[in-house]
Amino acid sequence: KFWHERNSLFFADYIDTLSDPNGFERNLNLTYAVRDGLICHCGEIDQHSLKPREEAMNLYDIKRPGLTNPFTWEGCVVKISDKIAFLGRDIEDARTYHILDMGAYRQLREIVASTLGFYDGRDASGKKNSETAAHRSGRAVNTTVLINDMIVDLCENSSPEKGLCFSEPYFKYITELKRFSFANIYNNWRLLEFQKYAEVVLGTIYRTLMKTRIYAQNHRLEQTLQYTPKLLKTFVDWVIRYANYDSGRKEIMRCQTQEVFNINEEESFEKCVIEYISGMTDQFAISVFEEIVSF
Repeated sequence: KFWHERNSLFFADYIDTLSDPNGFERNLNLTYAVRDGLICHCGEIDQHSLKPREEAMNLYDIKRPGLTNPFTWEGCVVKISDKIAFLGRDIEDARTYHILDMGAYRQLREIVASTLGFYDGRDASGKKNSETAAHRSGRAVNTTVLINDMIVDLCENSSPEKGLCFSEPYFKYITELKRFSFANIYNNWRLLEFQKYAEVVLGTIYRTLMKTRIYAQNHRLEQTLQYTPKLLKTFVDWVIRYANYDSGRKEIMRCQTQEVFNINEEESFEKCVIEYISGMTDQFAISVFEEIVSF
């Protein structure tokens, strides 16, 4: 099953490269701590504390996301930072793309008021009241301020003995904010409709590439993908770098990456396709989809 933390580790271990002093592209060879931070950076934050786990382990033995604490304090900081950042970022994005309606804004202000005891001074219509437009301490309330305050609260309440933890009001605030985001952002009808579109886009690319396996085995990908030049160029480059497709061209590219996919095995070829698609940006995936369905 695909999950993005393990995908991040896989890319760091086998896909991403840097040039060595001789101009050859090689895998990154990252430290255990960095790799551990990648695969353990998501998951729920326990109300009591977050501390590093005591035992090192094979990171590919982690079978489910979010259940394993990082091995280092730095990894724990990354995990909490990820939680803080995406809550704030997702709300800002929802505002930018007009996902939130007036009822959602009102609910958001109520969450801030009930958990932290302050609000931004806007009434139910969204109009600002100058008499109440401030934090109790005189500070304005917005996403930037709230993220800053969460970081300050985390620093004030954490210690090597207790671990990384928030005060009760801020932990409750984060919990309520997550519920708000699921109810008003992630399950918003517009995003659910876009999800259907994304499934069509990714499914079309996946099925198109899975049909090419027999051509890949005979080193004829260029023939079957000639009508989709973007897909042709990038997928052929991918299999040269990371699969047993054309070792001669791999040498010409001065690429010394590890061979991780076997195009002669169906399951391995499928993983090759899935990992290739996972590295696409939204815009590139859409452009490739349009290539496939255009005549």
